[in-house]
Amino acid sequence: MILHHSQPGNDVDAYQAMERAVEAGKLRSIGLSNYYDPADFDRVVNATAIRPALLQAGNICIPGSSNEQHIIEDYDVWNFELTEDEMAQMTALEKDDRFADY
Repeated sequence: MILHHSQPGNDVDAYQAMERAVEAGKLRSIGLSNYYDPADFDRVVNATAIRPALLQAGNICIPGSSNEQHIIEDYDVWNFELTEDEMAQMTALEKDDRFADY
């Protein structure tokens, strides 16, 4: 489950509720999305116990589909790693461009 964006008034409480859901076995993994200001990210991370989930390079992907089979396929990535060459190719794509600005 992903906490969608910074809300300094209540996002720590929301993340802590997600942590309780992990402890209860209701969620496997939790994370943060659209935290553009590092201070906001640090504020949540420093006030909580479970580090937000990240993919191999420290990034997360959020797949979306209305097709149930695609959702099942997208979810099945827990035992997956890219090679060093594939990681280098992905890193070379970085252009420091934002796709959204809020």
